[in-house]
Amino acid sequence: LQAALLGAAGSAIAAGEVATAERWIEAGEEIGVARADLANLRRELQSAQIEHKSGALSALAQQFEDRLRQHQLVEPPADSARAIYLQMRDADPQHPATLAARDALGKEMLAESRSALARADTAGAGRWVAQAEALGIPGLDVTNAKRDIATQQARESRVASIVPVGQL
Repeated sequence: LQAALLGAAGSAIAAGEVATAERWIEAGEEIGVARADLANLRRELQSAQIEHKSGALSALAQQFEDRLRQHQLVEPPADSARAIYLQMRDADPQHPATLAARDALGKEMLAESRSALARADTAGAGRWVAQAEALGIPGLDVTNAKRDIATQQARESRVASIVPVGQL
């Protein structure tokens, strides 16, 4: 019975069935399987989980790059570079691929902000900066973009303001 249980747990691990493998390991504890055998199964399970997580992050990183290349930064909402980055962040916020995706997406969003400013679209520029800020883009880049927006808004208000003849 113990040998069959160990075999079933090993098969579940190999198939990537984490929950099933955990149940087999728990059942092994209940019927008195040797601790060394259970420890080996747990190590195998942990390795399989790490490998699965790494593979999933790699696939997400590829999808992210595709959306970035297609310039689908925030649209469509469920399948954009931003949505995929959020999935990566949920899976592992400190993984190098996740951090690189955040920086690349932030860079593109700030570039969109500059482009909107060049078109004199301060509202659009502000939305892009807010999106980048929500991602956690480093403060200096966001601060500079906000300063550029404020400068553009001040310039627009001077142009639009009516100056009495006496002040001219």
